[in-house]
Amino acid sequence: MKFKTLFLLIFWGIGSQLFAQSPFLGDWNGELQIKGMGITLKIEFQIKEPKSKQYRTYLSVPQQGAKNIPMDITAIDGRNIRIESKTLGLAFAGKWHPKGDKISGEFKQNGMTLPLSLQRGNLQLRRPQTPKGHFPYSNRNIQFSNAAGTCRFHGTLSVPQNALKAATIVLFSGSGAQNRDEEILGHKPFAVLADTFTRLGFHVLRVDDRGAGYTVCKPSELQGYTTQDLIEDGNAYLKFVRDSISAENPIILIGHSEGCSVIASLARENKQVHKLIAFGPVLVSGAEINTYQNEMGVALLLQDSLQTQTYLDLHRSLLDLTRVDSLFDADTTLLYAAMQSQYKNWKARTPKKIRRKIEKRFAKSTKMEFPIYLQETYVSLFQNAWMWHFLRSNSLEDWKNVHQSSLLLNGSLDKQTPVSLNSDAYQKQLSTQENIEY
Repeated sequence: MKFKTLFLLIFWGIGSQLFAQSPFLGDWNGELQIKGMGITLKIEFQIKEPKSKQYRTYLSVPQQGAKNIPMDITAIDGRNIRIESKTLGLAFAGKWHPKGDKISGEFKQNGMTLPLSLQRGNLQLRRPQTPKGHFPYSNRNIQFSNAAGTCRFHGTLSVPQNALKAATIVLFSGSGAQNRDEEILGHKPFAVLADTFTRLGFHVLRVDDRGAGYTVCKPSELQGYTTQDLIEDGNAYLKFVRDSISAENPIILIGHSEGCSVIASLARENKQVHKLIAFGPVLVSGAEINTYQNEMGVALLLQDSLQTQTYLDLHRSLLDLTRVDSLFDADTTLLYAAMQSQYKNWKARTPKKIRRKIEKRFAKSTKMEFPIYLQETYVSLFQNAWMWHFLRSNSLEDWKNVHQSSLLLNGSLDKQTPVSLNSDAYQKQLSTQENIEY
């Protein structure tokens, strides 16, 4: 599901100094180790031949789906290179070493300084788990519409051999527009699941989300939709299964991240659903998840645990505004006033010394006064329909009313729906339900 966490995008670009036969020309790749978040970000730079006495550099970040992004500034002086992005507030300064043909330097952004070493060559992502033909089953391209006729969904139905009465597995992706394979970072996890389960004798349906792949929706359906709209999309998936495969055979729902919330809701109203498998479900409120996800980035910025928790106290109080129904779709002026009230209350209960350190650090990082930063950040957050719905949501209530056999899985390395939050909620709220295993 959607989340707000610190992911680094590095922008390089056009420089102003020509250096004939520069050793910097060509492809370079390296890794940023983001401590405290357990993230390794692989990046690739392509520095092309100078034209019009200017270097031109492009960035690719395969893990984020970014490819050949033109950059802003590249300045080369002998063996030294300087790259900056004023828009993103970052800079890289490095030096080329003939021995080993590498560039070593420092990358800076938002008050953080990270070492960055680049080696010549482009990144080669290996994804050997992606299924390759020839398959002992058939894959059929299918399409169907939702009940309102506003979206035409496209997908793939994998059909096993000699399995006319097999159960049908329907896959539901995580947040954001995902194609039928839930393709991300070069991985195709839904293609892998479809291959595995079809070989075991199940029909498997995977569909391009609204706004992804070949699925086509009216423009109005791509703006301001929420998880509830995705649940309605899921009902269209199930209707396709009943109409095209079987109205009697059992259905198994598999969801990932936001898709877990979708399948829990669908299971309550569809008796044909037999079992559920949830990868990375959320068992706490959206506001709790959002706060957890923000904590990592705030901790990196403030570099102080007391300051981090003090800022998160303000963050939680601002998220409390989503409980006020009248503020949804409210005039920006009303949102500003409500936020200003929460900010004043926070100032009153926060020691001045700590508050000023927090405000100063944010102002330095964001290049704007702290109250302006709050307005710019949280107003845009609250005016996003999906996020407003998510912050108010708590899918635990759906899981408490699911009666089908369910398997809930969380990975210990999951940074988005962490075991530390979910396990406690499970023990207190779901552990007595014999049908749910976690």
